[in-house]
This record gives sequence, C-alpha cells and structure tokens, in this order.
Amino acid sequence: MSLRGFAIMNFWSDDVSAAAAWSADFLGIPPYFERHAPAGRLAYAEFRVGDHQDELGIIDNGYRPPSATGAPGGADMHNSHHVDVVASPKQV
Repeated sequence: MSLRGFAIMNFWSDDVSAAAAWSADFLGIPPYFERHAPAGRLAYAEFRVGDHQDELGIIDNGYRPPSATGAPGGADMHNSHHVDVVASPKQV
C-alpha cells in the first residue's frame, strides 16, 4: 500500500488573511471556503489541492487547543483510506 494523498491538513496562523493570500498565490487557486470570526477577521480558509482534492486548511491560532504546541511548524494531518477487505483479504 502506498500513500496516495491526505484527507485534511490544517495549519495554524496568527494572520489567516495573509496566510491564505500567500497560499492562493503559491497554489494558483483561491480558497474554496472561508469562515470569518464574529469580529469580522478571517478565521479559517480552506483550499482543495491535488488529484484527490484533499483539504488544506488554515486556522486562526485563537482556536488552537490548549494542549497544542505554540512552536513554529505545527500542523495537523489526517489521512483516511479505504481497504477493500472482500477483494483483497490476503493484503489485510
């Protein structure tokens, strides 16, 4: 089995608007979904990337869980995959 993509990858940011603008320029596409905080600032931006349209999200640091590190480079990645147990029982 090989990794064929990811389901969701989230990055934390102090400035979601700036991070989303940089990401849009880098990826060559605008975010397909945005959510603003009650105060009006951009709190979440999401892009669909790659052959499988995986989700790349940028989340405002204000929503970071207390247990998450505040060190640079923090990201969450969720990988989901499907195994056809009936078609390939020897591989499971």
